[in-house]
Amino acid sequence: MPRPLSTPIGFDFPLEPDPALLPRFADRKQLAAIHTRYFGPQSHRTLESWPLDWRRVNGRAVASVAQFIAEAQRRFDEAPLIRGGRRSFTEQHTA
Repeated sequence: MPRPLSTPIGFDFPLEPDPALLPRFADRKQLAAIHTRYFGPQSHRTLESWPLDWRRVNGRAVASVAQFIAEAQRRFDEAPLIRGGRRSFTEQHTA
């Protein structure tokens, strides 16, 4: 069971990361929660270095959720595939 967020983001997540069903703009903590829901754990501090267009609204930096999802999907797709686990029985004895 996932841990509750210290600051709830105030909306329900759709099953897929569809920008039409999510808010149009979000702050870093909300974007980190979206990333954690669909792609994996992410800190809101990490998003400071992402190449997103930020706007300052009432002293808070917000970015487009559609642009964020496109960047997160691009980074997820480019991540290398790594095989883990133990070697099989035949590999151990032939080496």
